[in-house]
Amino acid sequence: MTPPATFTALAMRAARLYARRWPLYLLCAVVAFAANTGIDLSRALDPRLLDLLGSIVILPTVGAIVYGFVANDSLEAPLLARPVWERVAERLWAVIAIDAIPTLLSFLTPETESLLGILSMTSVLILTALLMYADVQAIVAPETSATLILQQSILASARTALTRLGYLRAMVLVLAQIGITAAGIYLNAAVGPRVLGLPFFASTVVFAVVVGPFAALVTTIYLDLGKQK
Repeated sequence: MTPPATFTALAMRAARLYARRWPLYLLCAVVAFAANTGIDLSRALDPRLLDLLGSIVILPTVGAIVYGFVANDSLEAPLLARPVWERVAERLWAVIAIDAIPTLLSFLTPETESLLGILSMTSVLILTALLMYADVQAIVAPETSATLILQQSILASARTALTRLGYLRAMVLVLAQIGITAAGIYLNAAVGPRVLGLPFFASTVVFAVVVGPFAALVTTIYLDLGKQK
């Protein structure tokens, strides 16, 4: 067992790993932004449903690609790109399903200051922390049956998040997510629907830009936690 790295060291390692393939990750961010904006411009969906679609399909897809390649680049002998793409394509559904759990609960949580609203939001935050590492686990887990990958990823993430170090890091990541979301909401309010009449334009830009580096950081932290077992 190796001693745990500091959060700063992990952030720097994640930045280096992200920089190795930044053109790919930047392209993914551009595609995610274009997909969100294109659907919004078509007026085919209610803006809130569009925001939900981006949160549970488009952004997790970008995240899965980053998880796969950052984890691969962390190996002493990285694989070629093709096996990584194949694994991401094979397990993308699990990443989307995992991300959909807290996202849908958050979407359904009443936006009130009542006791029920506070308890519901607290439950969502706790669940988010417990599932923080599940996406990465779904991508990096050893070969297993498709029917078990979802269950095993959730359980592995919860076990890791319930350790002292895993919990502290998960909470830091949850707070970072809250900060990113707050920044998107603030910019939406500041910019408003003035850009092409799109109410979520600002947050779409923020999330598309941040999802890659954040996914690299989560992957790096989870892989380091695995060394502590």
